[in-house]
Amino acid sequence: MSATGFLEASYKAAANSAARPAFKEILQELSRSPAAKQKLVFELLTMIPRLIDSRQDPSEAFLWGTRWRRSIEAPNIPEYLALLEDAVVRYFEAIRSLPVGVDIHPWVLPLGLGLTAIGELDTPRYTRVLNALRQRCGNPAMDPRKRILEAAISDGEERE
Repeated sequence: MSATGFLEASYKAAANSAARPAFKEILQELSRSPAAKQKLVFELLTMIPRLIDSRQDPSEAFLWGTRWRRSIEAPNIPEYLALLEDAVVRYFEAIRSLPVGVDIHPWVLPLGLGLTAIGELDTPRYTRVLNALRQRCGNPAMDPRKRILEAAISDGEERE
């Protein structure tokens, strides 16, 4: 199954209870095939920049791409982390254009998921990425990212 097909099935299941059994079947099939799950994770992470560039919500791709991080085989973790870091940084840059008074809630999830996964797999990398994102924050009166970042960090700490 492709990442696009998987996300479509996920969206359908969320919107229509009649589609949930088919989606659960997909999830069960993936749980029996770690190699297929790993392949899907890499496709999802590769898809995130395209979603961002086309102004589509990357939340589902972040969700599944980080939820299944334990399916990544040890030799592939560096590539996984590089793709995830790129996705987090690209997402962070994309939210720069949000209005200052925006409700931060919907924008926190992808950032929190990505940072939590990075932190779980590579603490020094997490610290480096977090410090780089903090340095990119502009004046809080004109750049909402500082509030979103801090909320994502505290949200991630609550999940641990």
